[in-house]
Amino acid sequence: MEIDADVLQAAKDLAALENTTTGRIITRLARRGLCPEPHTQQTVRNGIEMLPRRDELITLNHVQSILDEEGI
Repeated sequence: MEIDADVLQAAKDLAALENTTTGRIITRLARRGLCPEPHTQQTVRNGIEMLPRRDELITLNHVQSILDEEGI
């Protein structure tokens, strides 16, 4: 099996970060590529693509704190 040097190095770096083997990283990434997550339908509202739903509820306080952090 031939693996490009940059791909192998990236796998080694991930393995070091996750405290696992390079082989396990390559296997996981290969499986992810073979069985991709189902594509969720993108919703477009008023010509703008909507972001996917998440578990986190965004409140006005959340938005205000981000605006304050950004100085807006």
